[in-house]
Amino acid sequence: WLTQYDEDGDYSGNTWRIPNPYMRVRPLSNNVYGSDWPQNTEIMLKINTDIWIAESDDYGYVNFYPEVDIIPGDIIEMSGGGFTKSHTVIDLKYSSYDETADTLSGTAVPGELTIYANDGTNYEYEYPIADSDGNWTATFDSIEIGPGTHGSMTQYDEDGDNTYLQFWYIPAPSISVYPLYNEV
Repeated sequence: WLTQYDEDGDYSGNTWRIPNPYMRVRPLSNNVYGSDWPQNTEIMLKINTDIWIAESDDYGYVNFYPEVDIIPGDIIEMSGGGFTKSHTVIDLKYSSYDETADTLSGTAVPGELTIYANDGTNYEYEYPIADSDGNWTATFDSIEIGPGTHGSMTQYDEDGDNTYLQFWYIPAPSISVYPLYNEV
């Protein structure tokens, strides 16, 4: 904060910050979100060879919904205001679960990732490590992993950019019958 007081205690104030930009890539919704960029600045997004331009807002946020399918392996670059960030889209997947052990397993690039899980009653974050082959398993203590459990997963690169898989879901099929309308 910058503030200056007058003689009877009133003041004028404003906020300031030093930008520390990062990006979040959401492949399922083909979205690239930037945060903490210089305010009201032209920001360029480059995905492989395609380019889009948008302006960051008063708080340094910028959102892109490019008309391309963002897929694992794509190289995403965001630049503007003297900053350039680059991120390779990570192939995050969950492949299996174990109801007895309350575990969720999948693949990512080797290293730590964040798994959020919600069983409809409780939620929990776990931070498994993908091994050198990219395999990981998260064990949950406060939730029941099984049909209906859902969540998200995130993996960061070395400078804070990340791939965010905003939704995973263990199917919990059900049927509804409406005899009055002859519908199932």
